[in-house]
Amino acid sequence: ASLPEIFNIAGYSGTPFLWYLVQMPYAKLGLGIAAQGALHLVIALAVGWLFAFRAPLPKLAKLPILFSYFFTFEYVAIARNYALGILLAFLAAHFYRDRERHPVRFGLILFALANVSAHFFFFSLAFFITISWTAIKKKVVARQASALILGALGLVFAVWQLIPPPDNHWGGVI
Repeated sequence: ASLPEIFNIAGYSGTPFLWYLVQMPYAKLGLGIAAQGALHLVIALAVGWLFAFRAPLPKLAKLPILFSYFFTFEYVAIARNYALGILLAFLAAHFYRDRERHPVRFGLILFALANVSAHFFFFSLAFFITISWTAIKKKVVARQASALILGALGLVFAVWQLIPPPDNHWGGVI
């Protein structure tokens, strides 16, 4: 599909564009489903590495989580866009403390997180509310403007994509 067609598909599938966009180069090159598997393996390994080496948890707590049902099966084999969402959520958590020094990076992560899936939209929204509240409370809204603007744009863009088209399977009710 072309980029405009991907945006049109989002309203029918209930999934914003990012997962489709990440796969698009492999499809355009005709690499097939094996390329998607390789891409997903790289994402899953990045999630595992980030969690294993950057999560602020004791090592004994990390091991059972890394080999839990969700990390070894659900996020890896079933719902593939969830692995990208988990990666972006972990990146947002990892870079949260540096958000004031690198607001553009944090804003781009929030933008991407909002556009992975309808579920991760709410993760992005939670981060956005938190950084908005903190910026207002600390009176650093101007310094955080780029993160706030990018985060807000990501949320709005995700909602816009997820509005069901008139010919949806609900018969245009929504």
